[in-house]
Amino acid sequence: MFSFDLSAIATRLESLEETIIFRLIDRVQLGRNLAVYEPNRFPLSGTESTLLNHMLRFHESTHAMLGRYVVAEERPFFSDLPIPAEGMAGDRDVGLQICDFNQINLTASIRLAYTELLDRITVGNDGEYGTTAETDIASLQAIARRIHFGSFYVAEAKFRGNPDHYTELIRAKDEQALMRLLTRQEVEDRIIIRIREKCASIQAISNPLIRKQIDPDQVAQFYFATIIPLTKVGEITYLLNRTLP
Repeated sequence: MFSFDLSAIATRLESLEETIIFRLIDRVQLGRNLAVYEPNRFPLSGTESTLLNHMLRFHESTHAMLGRYVVAEERPFFSDLPIPAEGMAGDRDVGLQICDFNQINLTASIRLAYTELLDRITVGNDGEYGTTAETDIASLQAIARRIHFGSFYVAEAKFRGNPDHYTELIRAKDEQALMRLLTRQEVEDRIIIRIREKCASIQAISNPLIRKQIDPDQVAQFYFATIIPLTKVGEITYLLNRTLP
């Protein structure tokens, strides 16, 4: 059974944020490469209209058969995926009180925000289309994993810490009160500062003549405007769909 200790969950979230920083640093090594996202730009079989969609669907279809999406924080970007192969689903009773993990799936918003981020941090066309799509997939999955992990586990941990109050607000469907109860501004402020400092320190040992750098403020702003708000949207969605005692 998963331990719903907020300090342990915060440690896991910090680990996931480092993965995101590394993924975004990898992405800025490549051009914007708009061809990757252009409909019908590549003569691929199937119904997908872009190279990124084609590769992402293939990736998720394979991982779905291997049981990846039975894990709460692993929410896919496509919905019509194969079911897990026999013996691959496993026993994933981690103590979450929700009947269907896909009641929380923020991947559409994640993908939109990521596309807007790329417009700010990448430029040009270097022809590395396949590598670009692969790097995008790694980045999107890291971001989605972080947001959904927080959505499920932070919400459940906070509920367990104050079940009577949360139950009252959930029954009343008071989303604004839930948002106020979930929000710890001082924690969010520390996260933004930490993101900026980590991004700068990770890149400080790199040679800017041979490796492009991402502006730490861009990464911090992405956390501030996208990752933290979407996580809280996911937390509220979890709570409103949580099985109550």
